[in-house]
Amino acid sequence: MPLLTVIDLNEPGVWQPMPQVQLFREENGRVAECVRQGDDWCLRRLISTDPRDYLDPALQPGQKFHPQF
Repeated sequence: MPLLTVIDLNEPGVWQPMPQVQLFREENGRVAECVRQGDDWCLRRLISTDPRDYLDPALQPGQKFHPQF
């Protein structure tokens, strides 16, 4: 029986530093999980009480995010 090895490619290591992740809580009920990319924040995940936020193209994962406090 061959021995199989499972490697998690998303696991941080020497070749891949852990990304800087920040949660932004806004007054309008949004919680945005963002990843630092250079000098900007990139939206990874959005939690909102307003269903229209999920249809907004500016709030889709991968877009630049500018927190409003």
